[in-house]
Amino acid sequence: MVAFLFVYFSHVEDAKKQDAIHQADLAKQAADDAAKKKDLEDRARADADRLAAQRAADEAKKVADRVALQAAEDKKVSDATDKALAEATNSPSR
Repeated sequence: MVAFLFVYFSHVEDAKKQDAIHQADLAKQAADDAAKKKDLEDRARADADRLAAQRAADEAKKVADRVALQAAEDKKVSDATDKALAEATNSPSR
């Protein structure tokens, strides 16, 4: 009986030590996982911000190109109108 108790208590002591080591490993792994997750989230957020800025710049460029094209077309029409009015004014009347 004494031998059994000796083996039992030594096993319980070893099990407690192993459990403490296992809990420490789990806590370390959880901390590492949280750090990796935060790093990935930060990278994703930075990438999303960069892409949003790029999209905004592309959209602004498209708008500026459209405005410039419209201004060029308006100038063509204005020049053609001015030319036609000048020709009509300078032509002899019947």
